[in-house]
Amino acid sequence: MKTSYHVVIMVILIVLSIALYNRGLAAAPLILLSAQLFYLFFSGWRTLKNKS
Repeated sequence: MKTSYHVVIMVILIVLSIALYNRGLAAAPLILLSAQLFYLFFSGWRTLKNKS
């Protein structure tokens, strides 16, 4: 997946978190957001490791 898609997904998740925070349901989008960040970090780290 392209990085631009990840940015769009992350922005949507952040907006969802803010919208659901008032209702106390922000946990679900935040879990997805942290999974997304972990995936980006892991794939980026693997790419850097392969180049060196």
